[in-house]
Amino acid sequence: MEIEPNYFPSNLAAKLYQDIAAAYIKVGRGIEVLHQAGLPQRLNNLPSWVPDWSTKSRQPLNLSQYRCTRDTIPHLQLLPNERLRIRGAFVDAAHVLLHKLDLQRIGPMIKPETLTGIRDKMWLLKNDPMFPQLPFTPDRDRAFGAIVAHAEQMALRLLPSYPTGESIRTAIWRTLAAGRGWMRPDDLDSDRLAHEAWCAWRRDPFDNAWWPPRELDAAERAAIWPFQAVVLKTSQGYRFGTTACGYMGLFPKECEFGDLIVVIPGAATPFVVRPGRSGGPFTLVGDCYIHGMMQGELLKPTRRGDVQDAQCADVRYRIRLRAWAAMSTEVVKRPLRHYFDPDMSRFAPLRDIDIK
Repeated sequence: MEIEPNYFPSNLAAKLYQDIAAAYIKVGRGIEVLHQAGLPQRLNNLPSWVPDWSTKSRQPLNLSQYRCTRDTIPHLQLLPNERLRIRGAFVDAAHVLLHKLDLQRIGPMIKPETLTGIRDKMWLLKNDPMFPQLPFTPDRDRAFGAIVAHAEQMALRLLPSYPTGESIRTAIWRTLAAGRGWMRPDDLDSDRLAHEAWCAWRRDPFDNAWWPPRELDAAERAAIWPFQAVVLKTSQGYRFGTTACGYMGLFPKECEFGDLIVVIPGAATPFVVRPGRSGGPFTLVGDCYIHGMMQGELLKPTRRGDVQDAQCADVRYRIRLRAWAAMSTEVVKRPLRHYFDPDMSRFAPLRDIDIK
C-alpha cells in the first residue's frame, strides 16, 4: 500500500484520514477501517465510514475473539460523493438502551501524587431521559453497580428467555463482559467465580437495597473485582441494550432506538447503522457486541437446492433471522419491516448498503 506524503496546507486532517481509509479499502483491508470508524466524530465533514483518528471514543472490542461471519468474503466499493457501498444483511435493531458511561479525561498536567484520589472518582454516568436523575456522584463501585443493576432489571423484565438457551442472568454477565474474561481474555469462564460472587452479594436483582448502588466493602471488592474490571472496561464508549428480536448487546453510546444491526461478510462483529432520511444513505454508528451472534451463530451452511443470492460470490452460507421478541409491538416492527422481517422470511438477504 502506497501513501504519498502531502504537506500542503490544503491537506487538512479530514482529507488525510479519508485518503488513508480509501487506500486501505483499495487494497482489501476495508473491514479494518470500519472497525475503527463510526460516531462520534470530532472533525467536521468526515464521512462516517472514515475513522476520526484525532479522538478515541470507544474502548476497542477484542476482535481476535470473534468470528461473526466466519471466513466469508467482504465486498466494499468506494463511490462518488464520498460514499462507501458495503454488502451486508440487516438482522435486528436496537430497542431499549441503558445509561451512557464516560471515562473522564485525565489531563497530562495532573501531578502523579494526586492520581490516588482521582483513580476511583473517574467514572461519569450521563443522565438518560429514560431513567430518573442519578441520586449520587458515581465512583468506580457505584458506576459498576448502576450498570449491572440496570442491565439485570431491564433484561429480566423484557426477555422471558434467550436465543442461546442460557439463563437470562448468565447472558447478561457474558454480554456486559463482551464475551471476554479479565484474568484470561480468551476464557470468559475464568471469571465465573467473580460473577457468582456478585450474584451471592445481590441475590435478588430487584432488591431496592442496592439502589442507589452502594460502595463495596473490602471482602466484596476482593471477590468481585475481575467482573467489575471487565464491565467498566467494555462500558467505555458502549452501553448495554436489548434488540427487537430479543438479543442483548453492547452498542456504541451514540446508538439510538431503531438503529439497525447489520452483518457484513468478512467482519469480526456486527455493526450498527442509522437509516438516512427518505431512503438516503446510512450513517455508520460503529461496531457492536451482540451476545449470540459473535461466533457465526446466524450463518447457516447452504444445502444443494437452496436459493442462492445471485449477487454474492460467497454462497456457502445463508444468514438466518430470529423471530421478533414478544416485547416488540407493531409500532416497533412497522418501520423495521422495510429492512428485515422475520414474519416473512427465515433468512436475511444480502444487499447493497451505501454509507455516507
